[in-house]
Order: sequence, then structure tokens, then C-alpha cells
Amino acid sequence: MTHSNHRRLFGLVLGTLTGLSFCLVMQNINRLVLPGIPFYQPPFGPAWNVVMGTVLGAALGFITAWAETGVKGVFLGSFTGALVLGIATLLSGPTGPEVWLDKIVSVIIIFVPTAAMMVPVLALFRWLVNREEDAYREVVWPTTFLTTAPKPPAFIPRVVLPVLLVLFAGAAGLTTMYNDLARTVTPRMFAMLEEARLAESAAGLPEPLRVDETRDFFNYARQPYSLQWDKDDGNKFAIPRPNTSQFDQSTVIARYQNGYMLACMYPDPTEYPPHCKGFSPNAR
Repeated sequence: MTHSNHRRLFGLVLGTLTGLSFCLVMQNINRLVLPGIPFYQPPFGPAWNVVMGTVLGAALGFITAWAETGVKGVFLGSFTGALVLGIATLLSGPTGPEVWLDKIVSVIIIFVPTAAMMVPVLALFRWLVNREEDAYREVVWPTTFLTTAPKPPAFIPRVVLPVLLVLFAGAAGLTTMYNDLARTVTPRMFAMLEEARLAESAAGLPEPLRVDETRDFFNYARQPYSLQWDKDDGNKFAIPRPNTSQFDQSTVIARYQNGYMLACMYPDPTEYPPHCKGFSPNAR
């Protein structure tokens, strides 16, 4: 095998392992910390997100390692990564005609910054690939079995550094773990919704769900749902904020399979009940 083909194959394998490590941790860390809670994990759900993230890692690794020069490889890899993330943004979330223009403009605006953010990571990746290629070149295989012994491969560039990169990718996935506030209020939301599923009438719902803003909840809330925590500093759901510390305020969003959405703003982690607002599928 030529050293160029070896470099590309190594980039493919290392990219696959790096993407798999990052996505496995990112998609499962909250499910491990808070077992039993159905987390909202766009765009395809946890299993397919891991598959797609691994494929993307493999593609970026192969593309970054393809070019003979590192600068060209990093440029192609960062451009491709930003393009794929932009397409995923367009295809995920709301897709109605009223939001397409905003999403397209947003993707165009963030395309260059997204590509730029990938450059340091892909530059490190290509540096490791180059070290592997150099080590592969240095292996001298015997031309005469009895007179020449092969030179052993370099252990650090060919084993230690790639393993460290894969472990670093997994550690980077830990950054998606919910913080202390989220890990407190999300189970509260889950417990309230599970209690609501047992109600036989709207009058039997938990008190935060018996308000005018959630008057349709009982009709829509029988479907499976997923939960997402959001600090929501901008109050995009227009829920009145009480006179509590903004540092302690946050919102949990429940998305139901039938399109109904419930947003509940928690004034603090443990004491005050949430203020909830429902959004029927036809109202959004």
C-alpha cells in the first residue's frame, strides 16, 4: 500500500472512531445521569444520531486526510463539515414555509464561523494523520529475510496519540451533560407530566396545568413526549417571569408526538411551582 493510500485509510478509521466516541457520549450522557426521562434529541433520535455522527466523522476524517497537503485537507474538511451541519439545520426543527427564509439566512450567516471553529480540531486531526504517515514511511521491511530486520513502528505517533484523540472526543461529549439546574427541574417536569397522564379529567391535572394557558393540554397530552431543558434567558415563550433570581429560572419543554408543545418555566430549582403555557399544533 502506498503511503498516500495508507494516510487516507488511517484518516477514515480515526475519523470513524473519533465521531463514534463523541456521539456515544453526547447522545447518552444525560440518559445515564437521569435514567427513564425521555430526552428530546434532534434531528433523528439517539440511535440514528450516533450512526449519522459516526458517518460524518468518517467522512470528515477521509476528506481531511485525502489531500497531499495538510492545509488543503483541513480546508476541505472544515468546508464539508460546515456544509453538512448547515443542511442538518435546514432539515431539522420547524420546516414550514414561514420559517424557511429565516433558517436559510441563519445558515448563511453562521457558515463561515462554523467552518472556522472546525479548523483547529481538524488541524490537530491532520497533524496526527501526518505523524502516522511519517511513521509508516520509516518502517523498513527486510529485503533479505536473513540479513535485515524490520524497524519497529513508532509507538507514540501510531498508537498513543490517536487513542488520546479518541478519548478527548469522548470527553468533549461530556460538555452536553445537563447542569445542576437542569438536572433538578427536568425530573420535576417529568414527574408532573407522568402524574397528568393518570388524570381522568382536566380537573384532575396538576395545578400548574389547570390554567387558561394550558386549557388544551388534557386533549393533546395522551401521546408519548420528549423533554428538553432550556435556560431561555430571552423568554421566547413569553411566559411572565416572577420576582425570583434569574439565575435560578429556566424552562423545560415537552414535545408530544401529535405536535402539541408545553413549555413550563420554573422560578427556582425546588420550591416554586412552574408557570406553564401550551402550544397546539395549529397555533404554531
